[in-house]
Amino acid sequence: HTFTCEPFSNLVQHNLLIDDGVSFRLERDPAEVDAKTDFFASEDRWCRPVMVRTGPDGALWIVDMYRYMIEHPHWLPKEGQDELRPFFRSGEDRGRIYRIVPINLANEERGGVRPPVHVQPSNQSVIRTGGLTPLRSPMHRMDQLSIAELVRELESPNGWRRDTAQQLLVHGQDASAVALLTAMATGGKRPTARLHALCTLEGLGQLSAEVVESALHDSHPGVRRWAVRLAPTANVPFKSLVPLINDPDAKVRLELACVAGQPGDIAASTILGDLLQRDTDPLLRAAVMSSLNAANISNTIDRFAGIVKEDASTLRPDVTNMPGFSASDRDELTSILFEQAASIANEDDLKRLLLLTVDESNDQLQAWQMKSLAKMLDRLNSRGWKIADHFAIEQEKKRFAAAFEIARHLVSDPAEHEIRRVAAIPLLLRDADHPEDDATLQDMLTPQTAPAVQEAAIRHLGQQKNASIANILLAGWGSHSPLIRSQVLSVLSSRSEWTSELLTQMESGSVAAGEIDAAMRQRLLTTRDAAIRTRLEKVFASGTSADRNAVMESFRPALGLIGDVARGAILFGKKCSTCHKQGGVGHEVGPNLVSLTTRTPESLFTAILDPSAAVETKYLNFVVATTSGRSIIGLLSTETGSSITVLGAEAKSESILRSDIEELRSTGKSLMPDGVEKDFTHQDLADLIEYVRSLQK
Repeated sequence: HTFTCEPFSNLVQHNLLIDDGVSFRLERDPAEVDAKTDFFASEDRWCRPVMVRTGPDGALWIVDMYRYMIEHPHWLPKEGQDELRPFFRSGEDRGRIYRIVPINLANEERGGVRPPVHVQPSNQSVIRTGGLTPLRSPMHRMDQLSIAELVRELESPNGWRRDTAQQLLVHGQDASAVALLTAMATGGKRPTARLHALCTLEGLGQLSAEVVESALHDSHPGVRRWAVRLAPTANVPFKSLVPLINDPDAKVRLELACVAGQPGDIAASTILGDLLQRDTDPLLRAAVMSSLNAANISNTIDRFAGIVKEDASTLRPDVTNMPGFSASDRDELTSILFEQAASIANEDDLKRLLLLTVDESNDQLQAWQMKSLAKMLDRLNSRGWKIADHFAIEQEKKRFAAAFEIARHLVSDPAEHEIRRVAAIPLLLRDADHPEDDATLQDMLTPQTAPAVQEAAIRHLGQQKNASIANILLAGWGSHSPLIRSQVLSVLSSRSEWTSELLTQMESGSVAAGEIDAAMRQRLLTTRDAAIRTRLEKVFASGTSADRNAVMESFRPALGLIGDVARGAILFGKKCSTCHKQGGVGHEVGPNLVSLTTRTPESLFTAILDPSAAVETKYLNFVVATTSGRSIIGLLSTETGSSITVLGAEAKSESILRSDIEELRSTGKSLMPDGVEKDFTHQDLADLIEYVRSLQK
């Protein structure tokens, strides 16, 4: 049970604390779900419950600070401070403690304390279960109890009495308590008693390995968890902890992951490696990663990577038999382990692990090997650590050279599985003797290539520092899908020299300003380079074409007319329903007009007459030319590794295999065409604007 004070709201909330894996969750007590009030609630605005504790008598004690104001004046606006200044300290001479017990609690169940009298609070507080009584009930003086009596108090259901008994025993340092505590640690009736006995023995410096090993097999997970925590203190060997890898309680396994980071033997690596394989919970996995150190990381990787190697070598790259893992998760976690090794492993282990990543079979490398090698090299390069400086044997150098060649072959092979191609890409651009890597990655940025491979190429290019990267990314701009354009722009906005090249192409018209959505415009305009920012502002301001400007000026009188919703609805059905759907009329291709956040007459005026002035990326119009000579026009609605789907007017869709695409290019314009106003009068436009403004969410 948990009781949470809400002094601002004059209440105490009661919840049940439920075990949930390595953590907990809160739930309302089913008996209270339909209650009209919280566990404790008051209509007295001065009532400020600030603390809840179990008292020595087993009752629930609630401390009411009792103040007119609970807020600190510092956080009030000046007007509020001036108004409430006379009340800042009101109630400082007051306060009370409520003592709450179940109404029918039997005397013997409360340790001999006289049952309180159930009374109705005078200040209209509501306490749904329990009663109130002045704090004048007699209490046992625990400091006058014998050692044996204090040990017996550890069996109390009252946490306050157990805690106090433990404090007195540890403070007293009486050797006569050791035998009694040892007996309770292994044979206590309550799990809490056995737990307190263990911790009290530790506090006395008398915790033996035998007692802890016995507690490792306790029936209650809370005791086992503390036994794991205390194992290093009692010099319990790690081999005794290995069976707990499969403990059914996640919190025991979490404790095991934390303890295994302490100096130990090979068993610690077994624990960490097996926990990584067994548990996919992110908190438990983080505990394992935090326990890795120079002494255990090599053996931990051997343990885990051995399982991964066997699993990956017998299946397709996208399949795994490791429970709870996807193939991608398996490879990513393995690479993170190797990356960690690059930071903390000693020289001998580091070299051995690097060679493990280039241990090819039949001139092939698995995805986990390539990802691991790339991450290790990234981390080592940041330290100035070079392969050529640390591997003197020529055969070893050839193994690394072969690995890079395998990666180049995989990246360039369209028949290879995309998971392996994605894993191979980060191994390119690492050798000045292979300038062809630039062209290889540029060739990946075509509509015939799976999106995952294109994204990996963009990410890797974005990690480089060369000014030429911008040209590589923008070379195929016209054929980049909305997803790829978003990735490209994100990379280009990360370096001022790349942003400058993007800007140059926008100024030349190779990239239309209207193709940059509002979010990316804002990101680009945050550049610290004032000259670039000024140029960007100019380009974005000139996004409307001259002929559209003329059209808009000719229709501007429409903004001064009063529109008619009914006539506007008829126009919508005739002119707009091929791509918009409202009230059951039309087709869902363009955005839902109800969801528009800005529906001022001016914004709708521009959106109707110059729809391409600012286009959200997903609504850009694309032209697909196929190898059979056909052309398909529309939005790119879906992309997979093998195909794209184009959505056109009247919601007509067509899927095209990537292998059948000869060219994919954006028109740089919205699917909504220019010129819808050709059959409009000024009044028609005013009616249509008024109809769209009238749409309700």
